[in-house]
Amino acid sequence: MKKLIILIVLLCFITGCSSDKEEIVRVEMITTREVKEVIDDYKNNKNIVIIDVRTEDEYKSGHLKEAINIPVGEIESITISKDKTLIVYCRSGSRSASAAKILSGMGYKVLDMGGIINWEYDVVVED
Repeated sequence: MKKLIILIVLLCFITGCSSDKEEIVRVEMITTREVKEVIDDYKNNKNIVIIDVRTEDEYKSGHLKEAINIPVGEIESITISKDKTLIVYCRSGSRSASAAKILSGMGYKVLDMGGIINWEYDVVVED
């Protein structure tokens, strides 16, 4: 009987019978070089949407060509088709990681570039 109880406890532990079980969301990283390649051939990459999750002012001060601005605080309200792959970035990588987890949890395929501070190429500056 003691062996049966131990077996049941182990099975519950292994299968995650807890109601507090958190879903693990895995997000793939993408390098700045790979993003640059996507941008350089953007006409053939229409399945990809690049999202700058910084504030509007940060976005205007310098963003990646082809990127749209959706601040991380508004990311849950996006209306982009889920058949698109999303590339997210911010200044240092913290907000993009948060946005990527949210978007992945919503069912999007997300690639996280991290921070624009690692971007070695030209940016678009808006007045």
